[in-house]
Amino acid sequence: MSCTSPPREISIEISLSDSLRGSAEEQDTVFVYAREPTGRIPVAATKLKVKDLSRAVLLNESMKLINNYTLAGVDQVLVVARVSKGSNPHKTKAGDLIGESATLSFATGHVQRAVVVIDQLVK
Repeated sequence: MSCTSPPREISIEISLSDSLRGSAEEQDTVFVYAREPTGRIPVAATKLKVKDLSRAVLLNESMKLINNYTLAGVDQVLVVARVSKGSNPHKTKAGDLIGESATLSFATGHVQRAVVVIDQLVK
């Protein structure tokens, strides 16, 4: 009998700080990803538009960028949300808006909840 763990997922509430609301347009792309606290490579990622920030975002094991490097293989993650005027998810540039969650630990359960406030302007 095999013992499998339930799939890991993160439910994310993302908002744009009032002070930066005028710096983002509704059609700007928002890249959302989870990465290890000391890492740079995402273990799960998705994208949406600024106009869609009012709805919850879900990251799960199927949203991997690299095979065998998923939410299932890490113990802790940070969730990052970045508003970008460009379309390159791999490059943060001046003018982007960014925010990140507190560290989440899957030791406390396979479903995590994160709150991300986009409150920093990249210079």
